Amino acid sequence: MTGLRRIGIAAAIARFDTEIEVVGPAELVDAFGHLARRLARTAAGPTGGETS
Repeated sequence: MTGLRRIGIAAAIARFDTEIEVVGPAELVDAFGHLARRLARTAAGPTGGETS
């Protein structure tokens, strides 16, 4: 499975409004980490802080 496909699967699962615990496989755990970092950068905004 490719990296982009794993991230796509992680993004699809993350759409559910619930806490998620990923126990495996390791590639999916990594994909969720990648997605979390990407979303955290997006949430931080262009100046690194919250914009209102």
